[in-house]
Amino acid sequence: MKKVLIISSVLVLIDQVIKYFALNYFSEPVVIIKNFFEFTYKENSGIAFSIPAPNLLIIILNVIIIGFVVALSKSELNLKKISTQIPVAMLIAGAFSNLIDRILNGFVIDFISIWVYPVFNVADIFITIAVLWILVFYGKIKKIKK
Repeated sequence: MKKVLIISSVLVLIDQVIKYFALNYFSEPVVIIKNFFEFTYKENSGIAFSIPAPNLLIIILNVIIIGFVVALSKSELNLKKISTQIPVAMLIAGAFSNLIDRILNGFVIDFISIWVYPVFNVADIFITIAVLWILVFYGKIKKIKK
C-alpha cells in the first residue's frame, strides 16, 4: 500500500498544479479545435456531471468512498502488482484531489471541454481510467484466495 500512496501523492500534486494553472490562465476559453476541444475554466459545485448537491454532503460521501476504495482494494486486489497499484493510486488520487478542491474552494475546478460532454479535469480522467482498468483487468489483479 506504501507504493500506492506514493503514486497517489504524485498524481494529486500533478492535478493540483494543473488546476492552479487552469484557474490562472483559462479565464477566457482556449480553443484547440473549434466547436470540439477547448480549455475553459468552470467551477463545479455539484457531483458527477455537475448534478447539484450540498457541498458538505459531497465531502462526506467523498471521504466514505475513498475509505471504501482503500478497504476494498486491500481486501480484494493484489496490491503487490504494479498493474494493480497504478489504477488504485489513480482512483484514490482523483477522488482525493477533487476532495481538496471541495474543502478549499467549495467546488471542483474543471477546465477540459470536449464537444457535448460536461467540462471535467485531470482527476476525473484518473478516476475514469482507473475504474475501466480495474474492470477490464479484474481477473488478473484480484487476490487469489486460498
